[in-house]
Amino acid sequence: MSARACAGFALASALLGGLGCRYYRWEGQEARTPPTPTDVLVVPGIRLTDDGRASYVLHNRIAMAVHLLQEGRGRRIVVTGGNPKAGVTEAARMMALAVELGADPDEVIAEPFATTTVENATNTAALMRAFGWRSALVVTDRVHLGYAIPVFRDAFTAPGAPALELYWAPVDYELLKARGLMRLPGDPAR
Repeated sequence: MSARACAGFALASALLGGLGCRYYRWEGQEARTPPTPTDVLVVPGIRLTDDGRASYVLHNRIAMAVHLLQEGRGRRIVVTGGNPKAGVTEAARMMALAVELGADPDEVIAEPFATTTVENATNTAALMRAFGWRSALVVTDRVHLGYAIPVFRDAFTAPGAPALELYWAPVDYELLKARGLMRLPGDPAR
């Protein structure tokens, strides 16, 4: 590694440490798939456009979750995200997209209050415990997995609460492309 690269790494590490990034722990980003269908497929939100539309990243997360639902990999989808834009929460937009992409409205549950990944995990864990659901497959893009999985793991193993089973699957862009479901940067937002 060059001196310049080492200096860049040291600076980035110092900045991340200084920001208190407790959850930036590396986790394997390959899928951790359950042996049987999970009770829920969980899709964390991401910022909407100013006019309340989904980015291509959010669209692809939902498209992947609907594909997994239709494959029988989960019994329902939980979409989690608040942060409204133009009066629309991330969860409401994701719910509409999931139905548009083929999910039955009764199979999609909205959690519209979370404003961060930590709240996505905490609120989803509370919802799962309230309904007696025990297993979740988190569906998000690879870049988000390294942060999201440790956060969800902490929420799913909270002291004094029943432990929940956690699995994850990154968005498979090749699969979405082959099925005609992938949105690219610059494609019209929905």
